[in-house]
Amino acid sequence: MSGSKGRAVGFTFRETMQGFVGPGDGFAAGQKAGKATGEHLRFRVTVAVDDLKAFLGDKEHSAEMSGTVDSGSLGIGMPIDGGTFKLFARDERGHRTMQYRLPFTSAAGETCLLEGYKDVHNDRTFDFWYDTTA
Repeated sequence: MSGSKGRAVGFTFRETMQGFVGPGDGFAAGQKAGKATGEHLRFRVTVAVDDLKAFLGDKEHSAEMSGTVDSGSLGIGMPIDGGTFKLFARDERGHRTMQYRLPFTSAAGETCLLEGYKDVHNDRTFDFWYDTTA
């Protein structure tokens, strides 16, 4: 697919996610620990797809992601350096997911990596919007 004069067609979208975060094995334990201590984290990102045809041809639908991370204990407005996003990639269970990988440096100079996913499951109801935004 190409736009006028042979240029590739692309798109961008923005997303903000926030919630409690803490140490633990798995999402539920980390969320519980974060709620107990009041540790909150937010990221604001822009996902950029430069070439829609290549994006659709990639089975993991990978795209670049930029933005910032805000955390009460790590710092505010920490830039994401080389973030990646995968749309509907399959995980080890075979479930489709939206995967986020956000490397950043804390205010204290520590190298950090935030990885997360949204599980987009196919059930009997049409709830795609809920699956991708909850």
